[in-house]
Amino acid sequence: ATNTLIDAVGRQNMNRTMGDLGLPDISFKRKLSMGIRVEGHLKVTNTATSRAMAELFRKFESGYISTRDGKIIVGPEGTRRMREWLGANEDDSMMQRGLKEAGLSTSARLFNKTGGHSRALNDAGIIEVGDRRYVLSIFTPQGEAGGKTAEGRLAAVTRDLIRFLETRQARRDARTP
Repeated sequence: ATNTLIDAVGRQNMNRTMGDLGLPDISFKRKLSMGIRVEGHLKVTNTATSRAMAELFRKFESGYISTRDGKIIVGPEGTRRMREWLGANEDDSMMQRGLKEAGLSTSARLFNKTGGHSRALNDAGIIEVGDRRYVLSIFTPQGEAGGKTAEGRLAAVTRDLIRFLETRQARRDARTP
């Protein structure tokens, strides 16, 4: 998907848009290679931070994606379509696994984008439980043990955080007359 977007829109336009959104920590330097040389310099890397991805999903969750100066670049129809695409993610190894371990696989909806490379693994998205929405973005190193360990860490953080948030909400609901 990233490579298709680079081909269709161009890295410069993508980087300019991220800057306009106030997200300069997300930058595109080259196509993704999966270990195969697809562009000249493999030493330059695309960058993103967990904080920047969380902010991007927060903007998306609001129903509008707008620039720092208020210009809307994706409106309700666009975010609805994006939600459909993100909700169709079939990767059940990270956040989705955490929701299952938390006992919420049938009551929660996840709209997420997974990613990673040889040194890191990440998952970012919106978790919807009833009328509550949580934006979560987790980046974790894969380390020497590889992807299964990183997937487990990501799932565990998701599971524990959602359990905490839902327990806290249940306590609040119990106190409300």
